Amino acid sequence: MLTQRFQDARHRPWALLSATVLLGFAAQAGAQQSEGGETTQGEPAAAPAAAPAQAPDASAAPEQAPAPPPSDGEAAPASGAGALPTEVPPAPPADAGDGAATAAPAPATTAAPAVTSARPAPQRPRAAAPRPPEGRELPTQEGFYLRLAGGVGFPFGPDIADSYRELPEGELRFTGYAAAFDVMAGLFAMPWLAVGAGFVSDAIAAGNIRDRFEDDRAIQRSLYHAIAGGFADVYFGGTKEGVHLQALVGVALLSPAFNLRRGESGPGIALAAGYEGRVSKRWNVGGLLRVAFASFGDHTFDGNARSPRLYQPTLLLTTTFVP
Repeated sequence: MLTQRFQDARHRPWALLSATVLLGFAAQAGAQQSEGGETTQGEPAAAPAAAPAQAPDASAAPEQAPAPPPSDGEAAPASGAGALPTEVPPAPPADAGDGAATAAPAPATTAAPAVTSARPAPQRPRAAAPRPPEGRELPTQEGFYLRLAGGVGFPFGPDIADSYRELPEGELRFTGYAAAFDVMAGLFAMPWLAVGAGFVSDAIAAGNIRDRFEDDRAIQRSLYHAIAGGFADVYFGGTKEGVHLQALVGVALLSPAFNLRRGESGPGIALAAGYEGRVSKRWNVGGLLRVAFASFGDHTFDGNARSPRLYQPTLLLTTTFVP
């Protein structure tokens, strides 16, 4: 019966046009269904062993009427032209030995360039300043300096006498003993150098005078000798203790002990060397050898020319305050 209708449609142009429109709608529906199946098959598998996609049920596709035979003036369509598109067969499952389904290749991604931040080089910790041993401190450049010293001196020199009366002409030679006392006060200009003002004094309590006839006479009155001036004291250890050298330059005085106004003056110098040890945080104790020299010029006493000069080595015990 259907065949009879298509045969009749060959002789009716409007029937042929209707059949062509129906075939176009059927072809478009089949193409959309085919694209949906391809999109599903192109996505990567969610699980390692994905089951092969099932072929769509042929019964789900809408039933299409067979194409009408071509008219006498038209050529027959090629084999398969106008037929519904066939479904793409599913991908075969992965081999059992691989243990996982072959996933679709992932899209290539471009790795972002590594960002490196220029960090400053770490600074090395500064070395800590050396700490002094227990009970001692590093020397400082400033601080008060005070030295007290006392000892015994041995003065000698030409034309030294308590009185020049009844003494013969010619050079006199004097030797004696003295009690010495020194005071030095100042500041440390450097850790090893102290400078300031000083005063050395000697009380000559006993002595003998020998004339050119080798006659000896003891002095009847004590004499007083002193030098006042500026000094410098240098420590070789650099810690305000140990071996040190001292020099004092100033004005010298020699007079009777009971009357300083009747004395003579002149240039004087005192050189000393000693050693000190630290006995507390601020005090040193030590020993000192001092040698003093003074010249009192040329004078005339009782008609006789005299040139008194004094030399005196002295041994002293010292105590020094240092910062």
